[in-house]
Amino acid sequence: MGAIGNLRARGMLGLSRQKTSLVTNFASGKHFPVWNTLSGGKVIKLQIFGSSRQDIIPSISDPAAIVSADDVLLFVSNDKKGNSRQLFNLSDYILRSIPSGICDEIIYNNGVWTFIQRIKEYVIDDNSPVILDSKTPKAGIIGYKLGNIIGGDKEYSNERMSENAYSNKFRFIPDYNSGKAPELSVGDAAVWVRGDSSNVLDKYVYFFIPLDIYDSGLETAKQYLKGTTFIHYLPTPIETAIDLPEIQMYNGQTWFSLDSKLDTYMKGTFKVRKSLDVIPGAIYHYYFGDKTNQDSDKTTIDDLSGNGNTLTLYGFNYTPESGYIPGGLKFDGINDYCSPNKTGIYKTVQLAISDILPKENKNTYQFGNFNAVNNGEEREIGMLWGESPTFKSRLVTQGYEKVYDNEVPVSVETAALLGTITSSAEEAGRKRVISTVISRDTQVPNKLYLGSYYPGGNYSDYILHEFIAYERELSEDEIKHNVKVLQQRNGIGDNTEVLPVTYASGRLFPIWNTLYGNHITRLEIFGETTQQYIPSLDTPVSLVNRINGTLEINASEGIGEGAAKNTVTFENITLRSLPSGTADELLYENGIWKLIKRTAELNITKIDSLYDVGKNVPGYVSGIINVDRNNENGLTSKMNSLGFSDKLECGVAQYLNPKEMLWSHDTIDGVYYIRLKDERIGREQSDTNEQIAAKINAYLTDNPVTLYYELLNPTEKTVIPSSYNSIPKTYDNTTYIYAEGAYSKCTCRVSQKLDFIEGSRCHYYFGDKTNSDSDRDTIKNKSENRYDLQLQNFAYTVNSGYIKGGIQTDGIDDHIQTTLDFIPRSVFISCSTPPVDENRQTSYATIIARENISDLFNRTSLFNYKESSYNRIRSNAEKTYVNGILSPPDTAASFDQINTYALIMSDFRRTDWYFNLSGIVADSGIGIQWPAKAGICEVLCYDRELSYDEISHNTKVMQQRNGIDITNYKL
Repeated sequence: MGAIGNLRARGMLGLSRQKTSLVTNFASGKHFPVWNTLSGGKVIKLQIFGSSRQDIIPSISDPAAIVSADDVLLFVSNDKKGNSRQLFNLSDYILRSIPSGICDEIIYNNGVWTFIQRIKEYVIDDNSPVILDSKTPKAGIIGYKLGNIIGGDKEYSNERMSENAYSNKFRFIPDYNSGKAPELSVGDAAVWVRGDSSNVLDKYVYFFIPLDIYDSGLETAKQYLKGTTFIHYLPTPIETAIDLPEIQMYNGQTWFSLDSKLDTYMKGTFKVRKSLDVIPGAIYHYYFGDKTNQDSDKTTIDDLSGNGNTLTLYGFNYTPESGYIPGGLKFDGINDYCSPNKTGIYKTVQLAISDILPKENKNTYQFGNFNAVNNGEEREIGMLWGESPTFKSRLVTQGYEKVYDNEVPVSVETAALLGTITSSAEEAGRKRVISTVISRDTQVPNKLYLGSYYPGGNYSDYILHEFIAYERELSEDEIKHNVKVLQQRNGIGDNTEVLPVTYASGRLFPIWNTLYGNHITRLEIFGETTQQYIPSLDTPVSLVNRINGTLEINASEGIGEGAAKNTVTFENITLRSLPSGTADELLYENGIWKLIKRTAELNITKIDSLYDVGKNVPGYVSGIINVDRNNENGLTSKMNSLGFSDKLECGVAQYLNPKEMLWSHDTIDGVYYIRLKDERIGREQSDTNEQIAAKINAYLTDNPVTLYYELLNPTEKTVIPSSYNSIPKTYDNTTYIYAEGAYSKCTCRVSQKLDFIEGSRCHYYFGDKTNSDSDRDTIKNKSENRYDLQLQNFAYTVNSGYIKGGIQTDGIDDHIQTTLDFIPRSVFISCSTPPVDENRQTSYATIIARENISDLFNRTSLFNYKESSYNRIRSNAEKTYVNGILSPPDTAASFDQINTYALIMSDFRRTDWYFNLSGIVADSGIGIQWPAKAGICEVLCYDRELSYDEISHNTKVMQQRNGIDITNYKL
């Protein structure tokens, strides 16, 4: 079994308390300590196991991505926080598993690293070895030939043929046997090993396909299967040497941590000064991390206490959802439970447990149950739950240093044993050590049930790692000692995200301090629809979607020609946006891509009914359109939502505006209204309502109108890239992300997270609001609760309001100013960069004295720091203002051209200043002067002069948070 990835730790030392000449200890988990280590001590063996999963059952119409551990980092550190640590980057290796528990593995053995591949990925293409086999009453069968195996390989033919697999489009059925075929239907798949007359076994994956596809022949069937991906067990593992340094141990304690999007698991044996084991004298001791679902003795767990109290498992399916997983036993909450063959008298119980799900939507979690056994009859006396108050319980979570005492007087002989956790669902998922002490004077033996009250009732859903019970009450020090042991053997749940996670966004942006591998944890790519100007029926204006068709998401080491890059590709992807800021989205998270549609498209060729003629604006007629008819999946529009059209201006509840337009109702979902001029449709005064409606429909039939509208209920589905890469790989030091110039947001694991220099007086970020927000007129200061920005005169549309990543000013009357004055010395701004025309001066960012500004002293541009310099302004004048970037007001600055600017001001007299964006307001009452047509992402102000290094640091942070000019992208 060792050759196929059995996770059992053969001869695991430190677990059974046997005397040994070796000073070794066992440890396991995703994040665990090894106590009593020596500097320069030896890691005897460390095993890291693969993990794969699917979140939904796959189908041809709704594929499900197979998520595997392809981003694994191992940290070895001197303490829990990792103050001194070694990093081992294992993200070059994909560590997979299949539902049976067989998995890939990385082994560190006496200083040598090896990758053992036991799982292989297959992708069906035009050259795949596919055959038509036969058909059933419900489906045709097409087989993918995996290979030939000699018929005498009894282990393989009898045992491995029942192995499961994962597929992105088919549901695998385990334990398939050609002689006793279960009832399989279209969309199912199974593994089959069959022989021929020459005593050769051919191993196939069988896919059950529609009969009409099968009857059309092999080529049609192959095209139907093309693109199907599945992972399956390799009969002969492939071993590859890994070039990584030896692991160094630390004095006192050494912590091992895996950082990965999946619950990867590791175990090892380590040379230490003193072997750590549990307090002697336990009557029951069960370890659940030492078996697999393939073991012949999987239905029982040996008692490590030596008392012969074997634990028997009932109801388990022996799958990852109901059976053994690396490091533990998963109870499904349906009918799984286990119980020892002997009764006992329990005084102290300690468990290592995780992924605890509440019962009946409560924040109380049940672990198990005790029944009193008297005169041969069982009587329920309590449970590891939280209902009865008659107990004394020490509950230890997350750290051996914390012991919680709850004491209630015992009034009856049959007192309850409780282990109660009240916490959030997220916290319940952490691995815990539960220590419970029973305070009762009785010698009545008890029957233990784990996973339920008793056979047949109230089952629990959790993962159990280890269980110890004593017939005496342990002291607090003894409980703490055992907690340390259980933490080492089973790991702890907190601090498994070792690397810091940083935020980045923009249309092209760098991520600083990246590591090579799959370290992007979340990536959002938003739709962007643009229109050059307001359309009309006489002058239509096309709606342009930046992402419409093939989408390439690039990650690169640099932005110049020749820089290394890798690409994730999607086919047939369309992402739209609306003037309100609502946008479709392609989302990557936890290894899964999802397409989230928040908008829909309707081609208007008729109305459904005529709007009340008596309510129409004179000279116009209106019709009602039910947008949920005959469009994308019958989806309903959201009321009070601003749409996009190629031929008509869109609005909200615009009943009286004397113009042709489309509008949504401000109180009714699911409808749009269209208003047309009488002469447009040839309406006569004598026309009846039916004739008016017919004329409207005749016009729309010849002149259809396209409408983009917001969905009342967004839809989402899993999508799979057409490229081999499923997520852009990051590079060492710096990684640039570019997705066809669409606005994207990203979180990524990095070696060091960059934050702004502390002490800013004002910090304004415009990228987290929409035009629909109730507080859209104000930008809060992230540095303090004062100095907020107030927006004035914005129309809150595409050209005058929020868009993804920032705010667009119109260059006419849009104006932004602080609500209080202050003394700035250093200013940073991320904004768009239009061409400069010195004859027509326009300001982006302006700092003006609170006194009359008629005495203009200086006018200068905020300087682009990428040229390694910045502006320093010196003045002794009391009435001074600094005018920002100069540009013609009719030049639209694109959000594609984002740059970060730094402005340093020195030697101003101590006076208070207002900070302005997009023009200034003069005291003379003449209104906005020098308004800017600009895109603004973020602004940062300090009341001291920053150093050159501080300027450089803040500029890097702003570039990562808001992006850079995409015209520089030359790959």
